[in-house]
Amino acid sequence: MLSTEQIRWCLWAPLVLLALVSSFPSKAQGQVPAPRRLRFKVLSPSKLLASWKEPKGDFDSYLFLYNSIPGGQQREIIVSKSDTKVLITDYNPSKDYTVNVIAVSGSEQSRPLQGRHKG
Repeated sequence: MLSTEQIRWCLWAPLVLLALVSSFPSKAQGQVPAPRRLRFKVLSPSKLLASWKEPKGDFDSYLFLYNSIPGGQQREIIVSKSDTKVLITDYNPSKDYTVNVIAVSGSEQSRPLQGRHKG
C-alpha cells in the first residue's frame, strides 16, 4: 500500500516535469526564419542591386553582409524589416561579390541566405 506522501508525489511529479519542460523552448520554436531567393541586377557600371524575398515568420530586421573578391573588405549593413533590397554603390564589374542576408530577431539570427554574383 502506498503512503500519503508517495501518492502525493505520484500526482505532482508529472506536473512538475511538464512545467520544467515547457519553460525551455525547443530549438525549432526559437529559430528565426531565413530570407529566400537572393537575386542580383547590375544597374550601372558602379551599382549592383541585391534583392530577396521576406521570410515567412516574425523577425525585426536584416543584416546584409557583402564582400568583393579578390581582396575586398566585408561590409555590414543593417536593413529595415520593410526593405528587401540593398544597392551596392561601390560595385566593380571586374570583381565577384559574395552576399549573406540574415534575418534578425532580438539577439537571434536566421541561417544566412548566401549568394555570389560573378562580375
